[in-house]
Amino acid sequence: MMDMILSISVLQYKQGLRRDKLLGNTRLDLGAIWTQPGHGIAEKWIVLTHPLDPVGEIRGYLNCEISIFPGGEITHFTEKERLDAREMFLTESFGGGRLKARYIFGVHKGENISVTGKNLSVFIRVFFAGLSSETTKRKNTKFPLWQEEIVFTELFPPMYNRFRIDVHLAKNIVCSKYLNLSSISDPTVSGFLPTYGPSSLYLYSPPYNFLGSILISLETKTVYALYEHEKLLGVRRRRGIKLQEKLFWSMEEFALFGVIYEISMLKKDIKSQTEISVGLGFGASVQRPENEFNILETWSDKTVQMDESYMCIPITSAKQTLYKKEKLPDNRKRLFISNRLNHIRKEFGQEMLQLQFSLEHSPKTVEKRLNTVMKNLIDNCELFKSSSITGSTMLDKERLKTIVTNLDNIITNAEQVIKSNSRLTTKFDIGLKVFRDIVNIVQDPQESFPQIILTIKSKEKIIAYTKIPPKDVLFSLKDNEKGINCGIIQSLFLTNISKRGNGFGGKIDILLWFGPFASIGYGLSSIPSGFQDISQEYDFPKAIVYSDINYFSCRAHLYQGHFLPCDDASGLCQIYVKIYFNCRSETSSLKEGLSPVWMETLVIKDAIIYGNPENIKSNTKKVVVEFWNQRKNEKDLIGRIFGKPHVFLKDEKLQPPNYPPPLEWQRICEQGKVKGEILAAFELIQNRDGASADEGQDPVIDLPKYIKPTTKTYRFEILFWGIRPTKHTKMSSLSLPRIIVDCGMMHIESSALSDANYFPNFQDPPVLVEVELPENWYFAPPFVMRLYSSQAFGTLAFIGTEIRRNLRKHYLKFPTWKEWHRSRSKAETIKTSISGNDRLDVGSTRGSFYPMVEEVIVEEPLVDLKRDVQPKEGENAKDEDPQNNVTEITSGGMKANVKFRTKGFKIYNEELEKQPEFHGFQDVLNTFTMSKTSSSGKTTISYLIKAGVSLYDWPAEDKVSVEGFGLEQGIFPPLAKELNAVISIVIRVYIVRGHKLHSKHRYGKVDPYIIVSIPSHTINDIKQVIQQDSNPVFGRFFEFEGKLPFDSILTISIMDKAINELIGETEIDIENRYYSRHRGTCGIQKSYFKKGYDAWRDVYKPSEILYWLCLSNNIPAPRYTPGNIMVANKTFGTEKSKMEGSTYAIDRKEELALTVLHNWHKIPFVGAKLLQEHIETRSLYNPSLYNVEQGKLEMWVDILPFRSKLPPPVDITPRAPEKYELRAIVWGTKNVKLVDEGLMVGKRHTDIFVKGWLKGRTDIQKTDTHYASLTGEGFFNWRFIFNFSYDKEEEMIVLEETNNKIPPIIYLQVWDRDRFVSNDYIGSLSIDLRNVQSPSRNIPYTSKFMHLPKWQVNLFRINNVRGWWPFIGPSRTKVETVGMVDLELHLLTAEGAERNPAGLGRNEPNRLPEPVRPIVKYTLWIVPFRAIKNYLWMYHKKKILMGLLTLLLVLFGLIAFYSIPTFTVKKMLHA
Repeated sequence: MMDMILSISVLQYKQGLRRDKLLGNTRLDLGAIWTQPGHGIAEKWIVLTHPLDPVGEIRGYLNCEISIFPGGEITHFTEKERLDAREMFLTESFGGGRLKARYIFGVHKGENISVTGKNLSVFIRVFFAGLSSETTKRKNTKFPLWQEEIVFTELFPPMYNRFRIDVHLAKNIVCSKYLNLSSISDPTVSGFLPTYGPSSLYLYSPPYNFLGSILISLETKTVYALYEHEKLLGVRRRRGIKLQEKLFWSMEEFALFGVIYEISMLKKDIKSQTEISVGLGFGASVQRPENEFNILETWSDKTVQMDESYMCIPITSAKQTLYKKEKLPDNRKRLFISNRLNHIRKEFGQEMLQLQFSLEHSPKTVEKRLNTVMKNLIDNCELFKSSSITGSTMLDKERLKTIVTNLDNIITNAEQVIKSNSRLTTKFDIGLKVFRDIVNIVQDPQESFPQIILTIKSKEKIIAYTKIPPKDVLFSLKDNEKGINCGIIQSLFLTNISKRGNGFGGKIDILLWFGPFASIGYGLSSIPSGFQDISQEYDFPKAIVYSDINYFSCRAHLYQGHFLPCDDASGLCQIYVKIYFNCRSETSSLKEGLSPVWMETLVIKDAIIYGNPENIKSNTKKVVVEFWNQRKNEKDLIGRIFGKPHVFLKDEKLQPPNYPPPLEWQRICEQGKVKGEILAAFELIQNRDGASADEGQDPVIDLPKYIKPTTKTYRFEILFWGIRPTKHTKMSSLSLPRIIVDCGMMHIESSALSDANYFPNFQDPPVLVEVELPENWYFAPPFVMRLYSSQAFGTLAFIGTEIRRNLRKHYLKFPTWKEWHRSRSKAETIKTSISGNDRLDVGSTRGSFYPMVEEVIVEEPLVDLKRDVQPKEGENAKDEDPQNNVTEITSGGMKANVKFRTKGFKIYNEELEKQPEFHGFQDVLNTFTMSKTSSSGKTTISYLIKAGVSLYDWPAEDKVSVEGFGLEQGIFPPLAKELNAVISIVIRVYIVRGHKLHSKHRYGKVDPYIIVSIPSHTINDIKQVIQQDSNPVFGRFFEFEGKLPFDSILTISIMDKAINELIGETEIDIENRYYSRHRGTCGIQKSYFKKGYDAWRDVYKPSEILYWLCLSNNIPAPRYTPGNIMVANKTFGTEKSKMEGSTYAIDRKEELALTVLHNWHKIPFVGAKLLQEHIETRSLYNPSLYNVEQGKLEMWVDILPFRSKLPPPVDITPRAPEKYELRAIVWGTKNVKLVDEGLMVGKRHTDIFVKGWLKGRTDIQKTDTHYASLTGEGFFNWRFIFNFSYDKEEEMIVLEETNNKIPPIIYLQVWDRDRFVSNDYIGSLSIDLRNVQSPSRNIPYTSKFMHLPKWQVNLFRINNVRGWWPFIGPSRTKVETVGMVDLELHLLTAEGAERNPAGLGRNEPNRLPEPVRPIVKYTLWIVPFRAIKNYLWMYHKKKILMGLLTLLLVLFGLIAFYSIPTFTVKKMLHA
């Protein structure tokens, strides 16, 4: 399917019998579509050309959407590519048309082609761009020689994904190979054209059968024009030149050998006592000379039963070997490059995996280790860049350049992680991106050596196989160039070739070594010692016979695990574990749940391992661990891991620090997908004094104490609060829902919620459970919460689950009674100051919000409140003007060109829930997202669970809660009293502006409006649509009443009126903010005022809020003294001088209380950062676009208690711009460049007229025409009138149609009018009304004078200016003055223009006088002669002279022709 060609044609419809006309065409293969994100393109512009046009001229563009749905199942297109709707799918080239390219595919020769019959011909057919061609046929040869080139001619860049190479034996295709253009080219600016080789392609069919190799190459040449005989889309075959292979590689003798240590886990469909052998495939199976031989197959051994699932082959002291010697091209340099990168990838990947486990279980240790890992990565990348490896082929050289470029980017990202102050999760995401970048450059697209193939044979029939890349076992003297598995025992899973089963065919433990034959001694030294001497043998031995026999006990310590939910109706799993080692197995007990705790040790006694004990320690066989889900009548494999055991020899003491082995988290995978994690440790203990370390013990024992992590007793306190539906679910679909919580050995069930639709809160009191958990949080089990719905016959239906791996976030540390009492008795004074800037004029006008300037790109919130706006923590305030009190804010290294008037509002660039000081407002109530993953891998979110979860040490001894109460009843009983409460609230939503709203419209137009909703009420603000603005300033306020717990979620949706679809939405958890200790209801203002635009907007005064906080936290009521306040024995005060010197009407008591509120986090134990007056920036998401951000929204929410009288809301209506009228009078011009020849006038002249318009406006106005100006002077007395709206604060014109803001610039152009052709442009003038360049009445402008410094005026201040300004010519190389204009600019307000009206042009009222223009005389009888002179003679002088000369010659010839007969007769008659 990937090579199928899709052709799209655009036709012009013709009526009647005429054929439709082809306008343009494009062709692409389906592979080019399949490789796009989402297997499709959405609203992309495709370039159209004509197939018969040899130039390839662009005939237009076609906007289309193409998708490929696998399996015929039509699903919803992701629409991710719609975000770049105007982007070209295929870029166009400069010049007259698209570039053309010749793809020269060279087929040089074949080697060891498997030709089994007689008179069979071998040939190669190559497919590309829907075209194909084949080589000549070679008969009866295994080594065909072609030396031919197949040249494809196509447009560039190609819209095709790959080349397909078919190898034919007679009429049969025996093998197909592919060259993907994405892997052999680089489309970036510094990239390279498609190129390949020369290199061999190794042929396999089926995958374990080697058929030979072909030597090919590819070269791409781009051209602007083709040869005359070439077609735009064509293919031809031509004779190639002989390839000089010595220029690219040398031939080298290579050796490959393997030592087999174990063959086990063979599928049980292989019967017992079946003879099995192992075969080796590496290149062609050719006969060696008599003095050399290969060992390509082991002798046969009989299978024995391993357990109820698998068979194995017992291997004793004689370890069979495989060996092959082959002469091959030496292309090791390519593999050395890949191995260097692979070592970087492996080291960095292992570190990142460990950091990921630590991030989930113990995040405090991660950041420092992450920086160390990044530094090591930088060092490794720099080491690679300093290497002297060079490439032999063009692709090798270009790939090296690309690798260096990518490594530079990786180093930059790594340095960013080290230097950044971002959150740890953000840094870790960058680290994962770096890892993916490394993985993408490891694999070399060229095949350097044949694959190593191991096969399992039964009676000469292959039943299973595995492939090993040669680079993984390649030898090098440099460790970073050696293959990661070279010379070590590796465990390989085999693929079963039968159609039965899941494709798993068994496991083989083998040591492989591949390298030059001259270095085979290094390979033999890598074999674990303890075998008999083979140095005297001439040939490679068929077996390595070990004389050293060792007995070990293999122990698998299983502590606990956690798994993804199963497909059962209950979502639970019945899990047991099986370990396999040395052809033996053991099985754990069966555990139910998603977080099973085994705390078991599986023991395999007296496992025989041959070889030197020291070599066994350094080169250890791995333990295979399988996890199975036991169903009623069947079992399903969950996944596998390879466990590397810690080896302890008999002469080693089993004591710290090397013993016991540590428990480690390992990921359980199946077919590349993560299925869960297991906390386990593995060890091999050598028998001592002839006795096993586990002598007399059962194979399954309790986990030894020395392995168990140190545990302590904790108390879990859980308050089941309630169930909340998501936007796409309903509470009515739940029937008697209940919650089940598991954490380690803890199991808690809630009662059934009787009617979730009527009242969604539980009635259960807090649940107190004591549980044993590890002291080290790294070993802590995950916290699993599941939701079930009751069904008939007492069954439960699984709804969803959430797994939290980090228990630390729920851990609370309480003070002792003495510590708490001391904090209340120790006096401390905290001085704060209220500066003059913190007091505002109460009589000032209200604040307003302003959008950002259109020409400035800013990432900061753009707000002008005429009151307190301060940078958030970590931001820098610069360039403060103490007089104007203007602060320019810089954040995150990006300067925001926004000037805030004073300090006060705190600007957050993200949601409040993402600010670390607020803990996501989940410090009291936690929100658990119930999700369920289907068998297809799709995850759906159904409901939200609200619960209070805390974990603390138990017994508490003398500890008390943060409020000073005992912990016997827990900490949630006061909160539990509100389970039945229905709380009436008033929600005020302030929407300031949107930022970078994305549109699905093909032209990027956005007509946004707002919908605000809670479950019980919706406000549709469709009447307030903002036209065509992706950065709209809403300035909208919404207020509605709600009730908790019913109206717990506030949803703000931004809609697009143009297409009537959702742009994006954001959800705010009102309930969590209401109950949070951070008081997320209403932001605390900087100062307290009773009235004015900055009046206190909360229902409660600061003193009332402080009193309530003290009362609820068991703190004595605040004590006020002059200038001071005491709370919890801490004295807060302000500077008396400023308090006494203030003339502002400030309630001092409220200001003192407000001081404590701003410092509430300094109160011991109960203190928390209270939410300040703020503006938060929330990201908008569309559910159909899979978490692709659709823009941002700046807003805030106030949650107030329901009262009959509430404070007035803040007016955030955008300031209305002022109306102005600009009158521009063009009195005249001088020195205008003369551009017309004097046909009618007789001299050079110009017919002058002037155009004028305001920037961004389409109403262009023109003067009348001053005809036949001989000196460049023009007289007009013409008035232009422009009406516009102007924002004085931003000094920008506001376009009423789109609300866009543009600078106030007037443009004037001087033109020459022509009667029969288009008018001629002469020059232009632009004047910024904010900075009008000073005119001159007497001194004319010249190019030299234009660069002199001049003063500037603001027309909005002086209102009227007149003078001469220069017109500038269109030259791009120099500034040229082409004329001057006498211009008067008069700016009036709308009221002033109404009082003093004026007419357009020279119309009434206030009519301008008619201009006095000189009269030009036209002499009609000389006009034809002037036309001949000025046009015919000037431009066609040579042609006229040549014509006259030709005419004379013709006349002379005619006269001669006419006279010659007469003259001849006269001569003949002698007349």
